[in-house]
Amino acid sequence: VNQLINEIHKYVKLYNVKKIYVINTGDVIEQIAMRKNQSQYCEFNQSEQINHAIKLIFRFLVAISDKCEVEYDSIAGNHDRQNGDLSANLDGDNAETIIREQIGNLIEIGKLEKITVIDRPHTDKEIIKEINGVLIKARHGDNVIKDDKRQLKADISMDEAFYTMLIKGHEHNFRCVSE
Repeated sequence: VNQLINEIHKYVKLYNVKKIYVINTGDVIEQIAMRKNQSQYCEFNQSEQINHAIKLIFRFLVAISDKCEVEYDSIAGNHDRQNGDLSANLDGDNAETIIREQIGNLIEIGKLEKITVIDRPHTDKEIIKEINGVLIKARHGDNVIKDDKRQLKADISMDEAFYTMLIKGHEHNFRCVSE
């Protein structure tokens, strides 16, 4: 995280960036209950994971806000569910809601006016933003078509809008797909 903060500071200075948009697409915690046969290998229990995430994300936002404004927006991923069993989980009952609200509380208490946390319904599955004239959709992406080209076409056209960029979480590696 420190390396990312340093890189962001370089780009902010180099390009005179005035505002940074941080979009969290979920899976902030591991949710060890999803892996009943592996839970003994998890370093932190769920409560500890949530507390560590709050501290880490808050520290990150504060560090990058010293040079410009920051907007934080987030949606939950499948690992953020409070119940490891999807069929038993209440829609929107997730760690991401706790994390986002606590970060917002810390920012409010600390009177950190350069950081904005988007107040989003806990059931939202995607984020749509226009940033500098570019329409962006961000979603977690755990329930997607496996064919990248078909999925990209479905995502780009699903709202009768053209998205210049689709950002997905859930993937276990980094990749870019163009259409």
